Amino acid sequence: MPPVLNYPFPSRVHPDADLAEERMVDWLVRRQLLPPAAADAFHTARFGEFAAREYPYADSEFLQFVTDLYGWLFVVDDQLCDESASGADPAGLARRLTPLTAVLDDPATALHHPSARTDPLAAAFGDLCGRLTARATPTQYARFAAGVRGYFHALLWEAGNRASRTVPTVHDYVTMRAHTSGSFGAQALIDVATGLPLGDAFDHPDVRRIARITANLNSWSNDVLSHARERSATHAVVHSLPGVLAHHLALTPEQAIAEAARRHDEEMERYLELEATLARDATPAMAAFLEGLRCLMQGFYDWALRTPRYATTPPESTPGADGGQGGDAESGTRASQQPQETSPSTVDPTARLAG
Repeated sequence: MPPVLNYPFPSRVHPDADLAEERMVDWLVRRQLLPPAAADAFHTARFGEFAAREYPYADSEFLQFVTDLYGWLFVVDDQLCDESASGADPAGLARRLTPLTAVLDDPATALHHPSARTDPLAAAFGDLCGRLTARATPTQYARFAAGVRGYFHALLWEAGNRASRTVPTVHDYVTMRAHTSGSFGAQALIDVATGLPLGDAFDHPDVRRIARITANLNSWSNDVLSHARERSATHAVVHSLPGVLAHHLALTPEQAIAEAARRHDEEMERYLELEATLARDATPAMAAFLEGLRCLMQGFYDWALRTPRYATTPPESTPGADGGQGGDAESGTRASQQPQETSPSTVDPTARLAG
């Protein structure tokens, strides 16, 4: 059983999760990214619930955009990463990413790119980027694009490691894992979803620090929960925090998972300390952004406990500070971490930050 990870935030989910899931699967089928016969299996992963937990405060239109984006990203992950043919072929992966980069750079004209016209992934990405540019300011879209470029670069880094059978150092892994998670692109969507643009505050050093910490937490919780699946895969280089810790520190798998969990919980303490600093005298836009970061972290964790994608036994819960799950930490009694979410039809994105 994976160790307990500290997530002291409330569990929330958008009320339109199921509808967004159905529409996302239909969209993937229409875009020729998912065979109709695979639709039922794709549903079991609960990707729509994933988006609905990470953006419970979004309006229904934006939730659908995020849900479609997440579905597309998981298709990218399965087609281009890990054990796919491109996953250990940097040159081949670069060719696959070229039309996607063209779309990202200029959604209005990129589908004239010869590869984009024949690549369903690129055509679907053009649809997504066009929908986002219709909603986001140019600055907001540029931040999203920067996050996605970082993700593409990190995929190439992983492919290079697999091709050369290189286990990255712990420092290098931590640096790049924040990008392979796609967290920075997801964070760039928060103030689009809230309708409260952060403006220049997005680039304040403390905001950049808390964004990095959030990316670390999302990444490391993923690594802890999915490590059993990663270890069972056939590729020679395992890109996970427990894997690199085991390799470089000569730890057993159990010790490596425990050490990864310890580092995760230390990072959460850093997050909470910095969040408290930023929350003092926060503008409504900043308060909404901080709440959005909480939702990204808690939403992923709650989804990861429920999806069969990681095929792990759900861990127990740590006590929640704001209505999250938990038991009596001092007595060592913990409740099973099955999220008790709230799903209001209208959510104030700043309402739960105090506390």
